[in-house]
Amino acid sequence: MGEGNVFNQKIRLEIYFEGAPYKNSLDIDFADIKGISTLGGATDPIYSVFKEIEKLRKVFEPVFKSGNKRLKVDSYDTDDRVIEREQQIEIDNEFLAQIEKNKRTVNTIKQD
Repeated sequence: MGEGNVFNQKIRLEIYFEGAPYKNSLDIDFADIKGISTLGGATDPIYSVFKEIEKLRKVFEPVFKSGNKRLKVDSYDTDDRVIEREQQIEIDNEFLAQIEKNKRTVNTIKQD
């Protein structure tokens, strides 16, 4: 691949989520950086793009090669949040009931 062809490259990274009809994609078009230059010994833009893509590769390579490394994803929807809030309200009510019970016990002991 000659240097003239570098800017004709496009990359699409697609991630499909198991068990869900959802995918995410990232498009990289090298034509977007054509003509960018740097001054004063700064890093070549093509090299900078290469390093960023290399970082992405290092993150995802273990997932795709061996399957041993898993992505940690916490997924919540509105129903999950409603259930969690209801559970928290129930826990709070039980706690308040226990406090009231303890107050009545202390008051009963003081009266005797």
